Amino acid sequence: MFWIDTVMAISPFHIYAVSVSNADPIYSLNSLPSVYLIERGPFGIQADISLRGLSFNQTRILYNGIPLYDPQTGHHNTNLPLTEMDILGFGLVSSFYSGFANLPGINIMPSNVSCGILRIGGRGYVKGVGKFSYQNNTLSVEGFRWDGYVFEYENKKYFNPANSVALFLSRKDGDFDVFAGYRYNSFSAKGFYLPPTFESNETTQVALLGGNFKGLKLFARWHQDQFNWGTGRNLHNTLNSGGEFFHKIGFVEIKIGGNAEYIKSSIVKRATGSRDTMRYYAFIFPSLISNGYDWVMKGGLKVSYDNFSGKLGYEPYVFGVYRWFSLNAYYSRRLPDFTELFYSDPKNYGNKNLKPERVLGFDLGVDADFGIFKVYAIRFYDRIDWVKRDNKYFAENIQTHNIYGFEVFSPVYYLGPITLNLSFSAIYPDVKEAGKYTPSFPRYRFSLLTNIVSLRVENDTTQYDYFGYKANLGVFLDLNLNIVGFNGDYTTQFNCGIRNVLGVRPMITSYMQGLGRWYYCEYRHFFKPSTTL
Repeated sequence: MFWIDTVMAISPFHIYAVSVSNADPIYSLNSLPSVYLIERGPFGIQADISLRGLSFNQTRILYNGIPLYDPQTGHHNTNLPLTEMDILGFGLVSSFYSGFANLPGINIMPSNVSCGILRIGGRGYVKGVGKFSYQNNTLSVEGFRWDGYVFEYENKKYFNPANSVALFLSRKDGDFDVFAGYRYNSFSAKGFYLPPTFESNETTQVALLGGNFKGLKLFARWHQDQFNWGTGRNLHNTLNSGGEFFHKIGFVEIKIGGNAEYIKSSIVKRATGSRDTMRYYAFIFPSLISNGYDWVMKGGLKVSYDNFSGKLGYEPYVFGVYRWFSLNAYYSRRLPDFTELFYSDPKNYGNKNLKPERVLGFDLGVDADFGIFKVYAIRFYDRIDWVKRDNKYFAENIQTHNIYGFEVFSPVYYLGPITLNLSFSAIYPDVKEAGKYTPSFPRYRFSLLTNIVSLRVENDTTQYDYFGYKANLGVFLDLNLNIVGFNGDYTTQFNCGIRNVLGVRPMITSYMQGLGRWYYCEYRHFFKPSTTL
């Protein structure tokens, strides 16, 4: 399936949340309001997520509150050490959801569904997934291969095949939860960063070890990226590890934590003379919370220190709900990633003198029986982006600018066996100096989501051809036929569908087009009843 069963909710943590039933969970993020996805490689190979005008570096990914972002570059944030059966849904979370969520981000909610999947699709796609449970233990395994994108460049066809395997284990026992995950990807990268005439391929590995222990969260995430082109090679190893302790006494909540980010890479050596470097970040995050019959108020101040800036940071927030109405306001900052600091090639130059970027933002919401309406504004100070000068890109702190937007959701309608949800979103940038990843034109999106049809209509700078008529409008239509069979305590599903029925192919990079029309069929066997948000 390529859409979402939508359950919207406003809470002290989630701005809204959605459950996912999806053959490609990352792709389903495209159906969320104000979330835009660029898939260099689909099915979790590599994708950039933009949330409410934030760049892929600014959009943090969390797993149940534990950070999964990569300190080298946000290009690898969707390289998840999970299988698709470990993802129940995504939540758009507030900046204070975790001490590591400096900006509104995306939280992955764990799934406890046990299931086996066999899926085949166009272009040689074959995937198998299995999740097995015994008492308090679970094991998930996943593997797939496919022949990849087929695209043209200078009247020649190119192919980007890919292979991937993943493993995830967890054990839950009362207030204790321990987990470990691993993923290996191998894929052709022709057209990713260089013209496809350059023979290039990439392998990535990611491993995660973590746990929740009665208010204490610990984690360690290792990532390796090896990019090969011709006779050259870039090898990057990063380690992001740390923890967060949470405790509540009466109306006082406190979070204390921190992490260390380490990189060993050729880009660091070229920039500093040393092959590796590390920075650390620590915070204390007290909050006050009060509530009554139909209202909740919460506010706090995060005080942090990092050895990169050598200064204390102060990040206040306030959150409130009164009946139908909600308010979320925050001031936050983000440190530059290692690519923004150290990367260099003939066309892209990092900057060791970058300052942390700062953000002032708020959103107001109405959550009622007739639907949800949210309006938000984000003001950037010293936003970090890649600015084009003389056909080259330089990492710089660009001028102050604003982003405004709104999101409208209908309630979920139940029309017999069909569920229906409608949404509309708009993003309005007020930008004086646009960088490579700073939005420079208004974006609009309308989505219609059912358990049979998913329709997404959005404006774009690319012109698409619809039966001879060209328009700066992307129309993405997905279809699915689902047959459910029951057998005692088990449930069997047969699904067949078409992703991108109209065959719209957006430009993914300057050299390559996206996936286009794709067919698939799958068999699912559930070992126990599935769950929802």
